[in-house]
Amino acid sequence: MIKYDVLVSILDEIRNKAESDLDFFLPERGKTTLENARSRALIHFFLKSRFGILDFKAREELITEGTYDGGIDAYFINTEDKIIYLIQCKFRASSGGYAKKEIDNKDLWKMDLERITTGETKDVAGNSYDKKILNFQKALRGLKNKSEFKFVTVIAANLNELQKKYILTTYFPKKWEIHVFNYERVYDDLLFPYVRDDFFTENKLTFQIPLSSVDKKPINYEVKTEYGTCTIFMLFVPTEEIAKALIRYKNSILKYNPRTYLGMQSKGVNKKIEDSILNKDTNDFVLLNNGITMLSTESSYTEHTGKKKTGEITVKDPQIINGGQTSFALAHIYERFLRKELSKNPFKGKEVLLRVIVQGDTEKYNKITGPVSQATNNQSEIKKGDLLSNHVFQVDLQKYLYDEFNLLYERKKGEFFNSLANSYVKKEDVVNRNDFIRAAYASGFPKKIKNPKNLSEPNLFSNEIFKILSQKTNYKKYALSYLVYREVQKLKVQARKPANKWFTAKCGFALRYGDLAVTIIATHSFAGAAWTKKDIPQKVKDTLDKWKKFESQVFAKKSNVLYFNPKTKESNPIGYYKSDNLITDLIEYFT
Repeated sequence: MIKYDVLVSILDEIRNKAESDLDFFLPERGKTTLENARSRALIHFFLKSRFGILDFKAREELITEGTYDGGIDAYFINTEDKIIYLIQCKFRASSGGYAKKEIDNKDLWKMDLERITTGETKDVAGNSYDKKILNFQKALRGLKNKSEFKFVTVIAANLNELQKKYILTTYFPKKWEIHVFNYERVYDDLLFPYVRDDFFTENKLTFQIPLSSVDKKPINYEVKTEYGTCTIFMLFVPTEEIAKALIRYKNSILKYNPRTYLGMQSKGVNKKIEDSILNKDTNDFVLLNNGITMLSTESSYTEHTGKKKTGEITVKDPQIINGGQTSFALAHIYERFLRKELSKNPFKGKEVLLRVIVQGDTEKYNKITGPVSQATNNQSEIKKGDLLSNHVFQVDLQKYLYDEFNLLYERKKGEFFNSLANSYVKKEDVVNRNDFIRAAYASGFPKKIKNPKNLSEPNLFSNEIFKILSQKTNYKKYALSYLVYREVQKLKVQARKPANKWFTAKCGFALRYGDLAVTIIATHSFAGAAWTKKDIPQKVKDTLDKWKKFESQVFAKKSNVLYFNPKTKESNPIGYYKSDNLITDLIEYFT
C-alpha cells in the first residue's frame, strides 16, 4: 500500500461524486486540470475527515479557494467549542512531491488573516475579496460573544524550520494557534482514521426525550469503584435518536466496542429487534431489549428546552461499549426508512434503555473502558479476537504496521470494509489478525514454542500469548515473520494448481502442509540481520530448497514412527506437521 495512492483514490471519489460546481472537479469539462481538481478535493477531504462535515454542498460553502481569496482556502466555525479555523491546503501531483515539497513563502504571505478578520473587504492592492471571503466575514459578524472565540490557522502543507521560526511567528497574528498538517500528519491523523471509518469523533451527543404524564427524568446515582467514583445515568430514549447517532458517527462512537459498524452488519440484523420495531405499534421493544451502555466524561439533563413536553440529555465524549448490535439494528432500519423502503416511520413511541457511565477524570475514563467493555459484552457470543480488539497491544501493533510497513492490521472485523469496497485499498493491504499473531508467535523460534498450526483463536488471543508478544522491540521481527508467511502463501496458491502437484518433487510437503514450518525457518534464517521486503522471496526459496533433505531425515526418526511407519508404510504428513515433534525436529536440524 502506498499512502499517497490511497489519498488520491479518496480525492478522486470526492471529485467524481461532486454534487455542485462540477467545473472545479471534472477536468474533462475543460475548465480545470486534474491537479487543481484534486487540490480542491483535498480541502473537502480535510473538512470531512477533521470536522465531520459529511454533506458535499455544506463543505463547498466553506471553501473559499479562488481568485482574491486572501490566501485562505476554507474556513470552519466550531460554535460548540468556540473555535474559528482558517485553512490553507497544498496538494502535489506526485507521491515524492507531496512528501518533500514545502509550501512557498508567498503562499504564506498571501494569507491576509488580520485584514480579513478585522473586516477589510479589499486586499492591500485594492482588489475586492471573493464573495466567499465576504460570506465568511458575514458569518463572523453574526457570532454572539465573539470575544469567547479563538482563532486557529491550519496549514495543511509541509513547512521548513525557517518558515516555522520566522514567517509563522512574525507574520501571523500573535495570539492565534497554528496547526500544521505536514504530509505525515495528514497520513496519520486524517487518512488512517478515514480508511478505518473512524475519522470523526463527536465531542457531544444530544438526545431529545419526549415527556408525558409519566416521569421520564433520568435516574442518577454515584458508585465508588476501583476506577474512582462514577455517576450512572439511566433513562429511556427514543430509538430513533440512537439510530440517527450511529448512522452519522458509526465507528467513531464504537471505539471501545468489540465490533465495528460493518462488523455488526456481517452478523445481520437481529430478527426479534427488527420485528418489535417494524411490526408492532406498541413499545414492546423496551421489554425485549437489554438496552445500551455508553461511557462519557460528562452528562447533563434539562427540561428547559423551550419545547413543550421535551427534555434533553447531553453526553460528552460518548462511546457505546455495549448494545452495539442493538444500535446497529436501529440504524439499519432507519436507513431503510430514509431510502423510503418503509411506508411510515416505524420508531414512533418506541424507546430503549440507555445507561450512561460518567467518569470525568480522563485517565480513569481510559482505564475503565477495557474492563467495562469486556464485562458487558461477555453476555453475548463474541470471538476472543473481537473481545480483545482494544487491547493496548493490538492498538499499538496496528499503528506500528501502518507507520512502518503501510499495512492495515484489522484488529476489528469490518473496519476496512468500506475502504476495500471503494477500492481505496487492496485486499493484500489488509492484515488478517489471526495470521499475524500466529506468525508473530512463530517468530519466537528457536525457543521452545508450541506448534503454531494448532493454536485456535482463543489460544492466539490469550493472556499467555499477548504477554509473550507485547515487547515493542520485537514488532519488526513479527512484521518480518508475517511478510515471510505471506510470501509462502503466494507460493502455496501456485503450488495447489493441478499442473504443479504442490511442487512435491522439489520441496516435499513444505507448501501443502508445512507453510508455517517454512515461515519459521525462513524467518529464522535472517538471524537478526538487516532486511527489506525485497530480501524475503529469496530467503523463502533458499528454505524450500533445503526442505526435501530435511523431510528425508526427520521422517526416518524413530520418534516419528507414529506418522511415518516403515513397516506398515503408513504415512501421515498432515498429523506430523500439526505435532509438537515438528518443532523439536526444526530446532535439531536448522539450529
